[in-house]
Amino acid sequence: MFNTIKKHKKLSVFVIVIALIIALYSIVTQPLLFSYQFPQNALFAKLPEASAAALKQHVKFLSEHDRTTPSKQEYIIDYIIKKLINSGIEKKAIELQKYSVGNDYYYNIIVHYGKATTDTTVGTTGKKYIIGAHYDAYSRLPSIFPGADDNASGVAGLLEIARVLKQVPVTDRAIDIVFYSTEEPPFFRTSSMGSYQHAKNAKHRRNEISVFKHRQFCCHCV
Repeated sequence: MFNTIKKHKKLSVFVIVIALIIALYSIVTQPLLFSYQFPQNALFAKLPEASAAALKQHVKFLSEHDRTTPSKQEYIIDYIIKKLINSGIEKKAIELQKYSVGNDYYYNIIVHYGKATTDTTVGTTGKKYIIGAHYDAYSRLPSIFPGADDNASGVAGLLEIARVLKQVPVTDRAIDIVFYSTEEPPFFRTSSMGSYQHAKNAKHRRNEISVFKHRQFCCHCV
C-alpha cells in the first residue's frame, strides 16, 4: 500500500514538472499568447514630452525646504500653485481643500480638468479620474529636510502631468490632479491623511471615482 502511495506521489510530481516545462516553453516561444496590446488613444498621441530639466528643478527645490509642519508647508503650497499658473492653468480650476487636524489646518491642492471643471458643489455627480501625490515629508532630525524620493519626485511628476494636460483639450472626461498633505507620520494610516479627507469630500459630493493613481517614489535626482 505504501509503495502504491509513493508511486502516485512520484507520478503527481512528474506531471507537475512536465506541465511547468510546457508552460515555460510556451511563454518563451509564443510570448504573444501572454502579451497585452494596449489600445491606441488619440489623446496620448498628442501629448507633448515631459521636461527632464523641470522635473529635476522641482525635486531640488522641494527637497531643500522643510515640509514637515503646516507653517513650513505654506511656502510649498505657494510654489505649487505658482507653477500650475505658469503652466497656463486658470486660478478658478485650482481648489484649495482646507481641513483641520487637531489645532492645525492643512490643504490639499486640487486641479480640475475637463467636465465640471469649476463645479465643486454638493451633489455633483459623474465619474472622475484622479492622479495624486503628497507634498509633505517626515524627518526625525529637524535640521534635515528629506523627501527627494518620498515624495518630491511624485510632486515633480504631478506638476509635469498638470502642465502637459493643459496643452491637450480634455472634454470627454473629468480629471483631478491632487497634491496631498498629511500623508506621512504621525498621520499615516489614519483618518487625518490628506487622501482620506479628499476621498471623504468626494463621497460627500457623490463623485464616482473611476481610476485613482498615486505617484510615489518616482525617480531619483543625482
